Parts: sequence; structure tokens; C-alpha cells
Amino acid sequence: MEDSQESQHDNEQDLIILKYSILRCERNKLLKNTDKYMILDFPHSSESKKNEWITYRQLLRNLPSTQTPELDNFGDLINITWPTKPE
Repeated sequence: MEDSQESQHDNEQDLIILKYSILRCERNKLLKNTDKYMILDFPHSSESKKNEWITYRQLLRNLPSTQTPELDNFGDLINITWPTKPE
């Protein structure tokens, strides 16, 4: 591979790594904000509600393997379908 092609490939790889790093960072914030719902003695209104939180958090953990993140002109994530947080 020529130097310019190699450099372009490296830049593309760096951009992919950046996109997924931003996705994981945002995802981790959402997980951290919902940790309290997984405490064994958290007073869920029902078993069903508890399962909604478990499912939501699993969907968050799966995001890097189920989404293809892109960045807009401002460096913000786009093209991500975030799971719906239980009410």
C-alpha cells in the first residue's frame, strides 16, 4: 500500500475507533445513571418494571454491536437508535 493510502486507511480506522469510543462513553453514562435500579432491594413497583430496567440496560450494553455510529459536523453522534428508558 502506498503511504497516502496507508495514511488514509489509518485515519479511517482512527475515526471508527473514535465513533465507538464516543458511543461507549454515552452508553456508559446511561448505564451508570440506572445502576440504582439493579440494587437488589430497590423498590420496583412490580416485577415487570424490574424486568423492563434489566432489558433496557441489556440493550444499552448491546449498542456497540447493534449500531453503526456516525458523527455529524459538530462531532455529535448520529445514526444511533437508543433504547427507550422505562418510565
